[in-house]
Amino acid sequence: MSSTKDNDTCTSPVRIDPSVIQHSPVPAGLSSLEHQSISETSQTFTCSLSQQDITHIAMQLKDMLHGEIDYTIKATINQYKQEIDNLTKENQKLRDDLDAVEQYSRRDLLRINGMSDGGNDETSEKTTELVTELVRSIDSNYRDGDIIRSHRIGTPRSNPWNNKNTVPRQIIVRLRDPAIKKRILKCKRHLKEKRETQKIHMNEDLTKLAIILLIKPGKSKSNA
Repeated sequence: MSSTKDNDTCTSPVRIDPSVIQHSPVPAGLSSLEHQSISETSQTFTCSLSQQDITHIAMQLKDMLHGEIDYTIKATINQYKQEIDNLTKENQKLRDDLDAVEQYSRRDLLRINGMSDGGNDETSEKTTELVTELVRSIDSNYRDGDIIRSHRIGTPRSNPWNNKNTVPRQIIVRLRDPAIKKRILKCKRHLKEKRETQKIHMNEDLTKLAIILLIKPGKSKSNA
């Protein structure tokens, strides 16, 4: 009998007087709705992602990373390209300056092609003697001492049947001053007047860069 009463007591509705309900204080400046949303942030939420969602997110991350990497690589490459361009220009300027200095050092040099070569038997003194004789034949204003010295370029190239060279080596001639070189070059046209000197050419002793600039389109390929 008492057991039945206990059950009735537990299941009977409870009546609460609204006047005794106490509300939690709301922080100043917040509405009850805002206060409620702040309190709810402490709750734990769970969500499930499908394999398709995961794949989609992964692809988006991949594209984003690729974009960042591509941008970084391109920016780095452009920076290196600019540095290379600057170094190339600086290097070319140094080459030009060096070539100008080298060409200036050759201002009193003359180069002769086509003179018969005595091979191993030809000394520098003999070469100077041959050059002096040649210059005298075309330049009536030649004076002793105008030619300081002369020498062949390279090793003698002798063939098995003859001690003479098949291809004459070039000759470098150092003159007393650049004015003499200009005078002799003006007289070189007389080389064509004699059969024995028609294949001989006289030119300035130019650097490799000066020769390249000389043979560019629009310029003469030979100043002989």
